[in-house]
Amino acid sequence: MGRIMLWTVGGILGLFLLTALGIRGVRLIVGPETFARWTAPTPAASATASAADPTAGFVSRSKAELARETAQRGLGEIRRLPQDHPAQLQRLIMIERAFMAAETLQTAREYDRAWEQYDMIEREIEAYAQAAELRREVQQAYDRVLVRIRDLGAARSLADQQLDEAFAAAGIGRQFFHDGDFVAAKTRFDQAFAELDEAERILGDFLETQMLLGGQALAAGDGEAAATAFRAVLERSPGDE
Repeated sequence: MGRIMLWTVGGILGLFLLTALGIRGVRLIVGPETFARWTAPTPAASATASAADPTAGFVSRSKAELARETAQRGLGEIRRLPQDHPAQLQRLIMIERAFMAAETLQTAREYDRAWEQYDMIEREIEAYAQAAELRREVQQAYDRVLVRIRDLGAARSLADQQLDEAFAAAGIGRQFFHDGDFVAAKTRFDQAFAELDEAERILGDFLETQMLLGGQALAAGDGEAAATAFRAVLERSPGDE
């Protein structure tokens, strides 16, 4: 009976010894780096390890919370802007979805990723607000172009080319505007304004010349020539069609 007990104890000790030697042999063969990867800590162990540096976790969380407040405030501001353009509305929807994704990361305590998402949202909000302001300016520019084209109708036979090019540029700008490309639309409307300025200059030169001729004819006693010149001024004056 004593021998059996000794054999049993000796066998257990021998098994432990063989296991230790086997593990050491594996470490020597595959390398300590590979062995370390196989025995990587579980998520719980990783969380415990990160908890060893509470300062880093506090900083990450604080950054994420501050970025969240900034993004949430900016989102509230752009929600109050007019949403009557399809391109702007679609862009707002994308920002809303990105904010929801950031909220999910924040809830999961993935603060670094949440901060990156909120930071991206802040930039998108700023770009959205700038685009909204540009859209307002472009809409007003388009309205002014139409009014000026109408008012300069009196210069039709004097500046046909300028008026035609202004009308064409306004039409292209209008299409860009509806497509949501406000920068390109503004460029076209600026071209239209340049053509209208030239047409207005041509008309102004004509009116000034006719006024001068009318005055000279009147001084010379040529009432008919004076009347013709002054009549041309009245007919060509903007808004007197």
